[in-house]
Amino acid sequence: MIIEYIKVKNYRQIKDTEYTFKKGINVIFGPNESGKTTLFHVLVSLLFDNPKKINKAYKDSLRSWGEDIYPYIESRIRIKNNQGETHVINVVKDYNKGKILIDNKEIESSDEIIKSLGISKDLFLKVSCIYQNQVSLIGDNSSNLQKSIFDIISTRENMNTNIVDIIKNVEFMIQDMQKGQMRHANKVGILKKLDNEINELKDDLSRKTEILEKSEKHTDEIIQKSTKSEDIQKKINEIREIIDNASKAQDIQRSLNELDSKIKDIELKITRATDIKKKLLEVQKHLNREKFLRIDKAQNEILSLTKTIEIREQDINNIKNKKEKIDNLKLKPIRRNPVIAVIISILLVILTVIFSFLGYLILIAVFIDILFIGIYLRFIDYHKLSAFKNPVDSDLLSVTEEYEKAKKRLKDILQEFDVESTKDLFKERSILSSLNEEYVKLSATLSGILQDSKDENDVSVNWDAAIEKLERKQAEFFVQKKENSGLLNDDLKYFLNIDPLILRRKKIELEDLEIEQAMLDDEVIALDTRLSDLEVTKEQIEDLKDTIDLKENEKKFHEKKLKILEVVLSNLKYAKEKSFMDVTLDINELGSSWISKLTNSKYTKIKIDDKNDFSIYSKEQQRYVNISENLSAGLVDQIYLLSRFSILNSVMKGEGSGSKESMTRESIMLLDDPFVAFDYNRLSLIKELLLYLSNFNQIFLFTCHDSFKDLI
Repeated sequence: MIIEYIKVKNYRQIKDTEYTFKKGINVIFGPNESGKTTLFHVLVSLLFDNPKKINKAYKDSLRSWGEDIYPYIESRIRIKNNQGETHVINVVKDYNKGKILIDNKEIESSDEIIKSLGISKDLFLKVSCIYQNQVSLIGDNSSNLQKSIFDIISTRENMNTNIVDIIKNVEFMIQDMQKGQMRHANKVGILKKLDNEINELKDDLSRKTEILEKSEKHTDEIIQKSTKSEDIQKKINEIREIIDNASKAQDIQRSLNELDSKIKDIELKITRATDIKKKLLEVQKHLNREKFLRIDKAQNEILSLTKTIEIREQDINNIKNKKEKIDNLKLKPIRRNPVIAVIISILLVILTVIFSFLGYLILIAVFIDILFIGIYLRFIDYHKLSAFKNPVDSDLLSVTEEYEKAKKRLKDILQEFDVESTKDLFKERSILSSLNEEYVKLSATLSGILQDSKDENDVSVNWDAAIEKLERKQAEFFVQKKENSGLLNDDLKYFLNIDPLILRRKKIELEDLEIEQAMLDDEVIALDTRLSDLEVTKEQIEDLKDTIDLKENEKKFHEKKLKILEVVLSNLKYAKEKSFMDVTLDINELGSSWISKLTNSKYTKIKIDDKNDFSIYSKEQQRYVNISENLSAGLVDQIYLLSRFSILNSVMKGEGSGSKESMTRESIMLLDDPFVAFDYNRLSLIKELLLYLSNFNQIFLFTCHDSFKDLI
């Protein structure tokens, strides 16, 4: 078989790529994580996968990351039949449709491809597929080599396990089956075990048959009570249906009533809100809030100016009256200053006191003082001395200016508000204040009505939006009402009008039936318990009889199996000797021809003896050395590779030696960078060996090392 071409879609790292291969060595070169190992697995899937039968988890593991489409593999393969004729087939494996096509014809499995490969899947994976580090891991311990090679050569074509292990397993199975038959054993074999089980089952059957007769009398009573309980359950279901329907109808009607109430409430809110909104707009039309605020702000100043005008007008009148009064008295200017009179009076008193000390005319002095004071008081009242502050024209002018200034400011304010008097201004303020209070009151009322419909994030109230929101909410309630009205069909309307007294009686009847049913169920459980205490039913008796029959048939089967195993054991031993003889001959021939080259003639022969011991001939020691002795890891690697190649040679050729001419079928080898630990000299010999093997094998070498670039 030669794979000439392959097209891959959505297979792990490979999205959509085509590859062309040649006969001989195909080196797939690239760095790590570039998809080499993925292509390795693509080739294995091409040969062996059956998209019809693989499980979903495996298919999911194959598809590219992030893709929903499963892989698609298309290939062109050249095969050679037994007559040596070659022809080309086109193979398609579609994991999405679960199909295998060969030349556009659907087939059931990959058996035809595997048959063309000339080797079974198990043997191919053990011999022709070598993975990364597989060789070096074998070389870490020489005992691994003998075990690995022994495992491979024990697996022949069309067999899925080690033939030696099969022989051991068959011998063990025969011994295990016969335990306890000839002599006593702690753990008996299957035949003795079945004898014991059959005898125990027969004893158990006899005992339970007697018990069954005692239990049959309970069965009729259980059936009668169960039937009565079922009849009661039917009545309970009927009554529950009536009660549930009535409750459901009431719930729907209650919901409709609540929706009607909500719709009316919203309708009232919308009507009130619309009316208040109209009033607000009307008030807002007449309310000049800016003017109201300006009047309110100027009010204190107007009151202050009015008070000032009144006071200054009174001051002007007082000054004029004082001046007129003083002018009428025709007093000297001194009269305008009563302080002088007081000073003179004090001087006279002082003189009088001095004269009194001198003793001269004291009485005359006192008389003169009294006379002076009396004459002075004749013209002025002493207690009104303040009235003698004679106002001058400048005082009158100052007060008059302040008076006129206040009157002018007041006039300017009145002109500013376009009124003739403060009375008119305060009247207008009163009107605006009344409108403002009405506006605030209406806004508060409207806000209270639309509180639930305002936008929480909207500081300024958008009444139109709030009213519109109410209308939408009302529409939603209308829709809910329509939906709920649809639920209340004619059948439910009947239950809606059912008499509450009848419902109450039905509930009482339901409780009585449930109590009666519970009592019947308890009685049935008690009967079942007594029946189960007897631990026997007809089914158990029948099961015991069936079990005894099965055990007896099983015993016959194992007795027959024992005879077959004895024949198989004899044939397997013969097949083992024949199989080992053929394979070891090829390992001895091909391995010996290359071990000398790989070891610079230090070792010249490889052989597997009659005892299946693996050994090589040491030229220095002049003897065969068993591989269990301390051989170098590199030598173990080489022996392992030669053994695998020799086994492949043995499988793929006809009778004869391991020469090139003896190879009659072409095979495939998949090598996933298995030579990373080899040194330069060993790599050169491995290349030579690969070139030799490529004469009768199509080799796929996946590598990231420059050492193999010359093979590309």
